Amino acid sequence: MTLPMFGWCAGLKSREEFITHDAPILEQFMVLTTTFAASSVLSHIFYIVLARLVKKQLANPLRVRLFNRMSGGTFLVLGLSLLGMLSKAA
Repeated sequence: MTLPMFGWCAGLKSREEFITHDAPILEQFMVLTTTFAASSVLSHIFYIVLARLVKKQLANPLRVRLFNRMSGGTFLVLGLSLLGMLSKAA
């Protein structure tokens, strides 16, 4: 089965990676939804733990100053690289 002509996906074959038409749809939907919800909860737990660790590290004013300088320098480099990309595109 080929997909209709949608520009970028013209000629791609339909891949039944997630849903099997022969199996009950409700069970498949529940498995997919549960998997997505569990992944979301785990990623949020990771962010919570990471934030707590960073909060402890940033209690020291010297580390806060170092963090601010490093993140500021990172944004400066990103901005300059974007500016370089714009000048190449023009």
